[in-house]
Amino acid sequence: MCRLPATWDHLGRQFCQRRWRGRRSESEKRPVYVAPMSDVDVVAGTIRVANNVVEVAGKLHEGPPKTAAGRRSMRLPPSLIEELAAHLDRFSGATYVFATSDGEVLHAEDWRSLYWRPAVERAGLAPLRPHDLKHSGVAFLAVAGVDPSEIARRAGHASVAFTYDRYGHLLPEVDKQAASKLEAVRSATRLE
Repeated sequence: MCRLPATWDHLGRQFCQRRWRGRRSESEKRPVYVAPMSDVDVVAGTIRVANNVVEVAGKLHEGPPKTAAGRRSMRLPPSLIEELAAHLDRFSGATYVFATSDGEVLHAEDWRSLYWRPAVERAGLAPLRPHDLKHSGVAFLAVAGVDPSEIARRAGHASVAFTYDRYGHLLPEVDKQAASKLEAVRSATRLE
């Protein structure tokens, strides 16, 4: 379970959600940290990434992710779904999972200054950027021994090669699994 410092506002839950999803943002365009309510299915335990909302020159633009690989759906850990369901019951707006107290889109700089930076400081994690959560999510998946093609899919990478190039050093379990499987084949075919 993702344990949050007691001092975190409800929007700190987004830290957990983004960390486990491995979702990235388009930092060059001032990302807006929103997820439409329609993209969360707490019964199935899934979240869908079907659009991005970015803020350019103070105006919000909603549209699909940059690549087809960016559009994806994934199952979340049950402990995170429990936390997300509790958040939805208490804090969500009618349209967005993470919204202002009025249910409106929370603009990137407001979110960073009001919630992100203070929460990161209190947790002793500074300097931590929202995009760093994607790297953390990918690292957790790699250490857990998740297949690299699934890691690439969850991260929205267009190719497994990119995932290997960027995160291959985090995949020692894959190498160990390969050696174990080769040993099993070798043992089964060994002539005595």
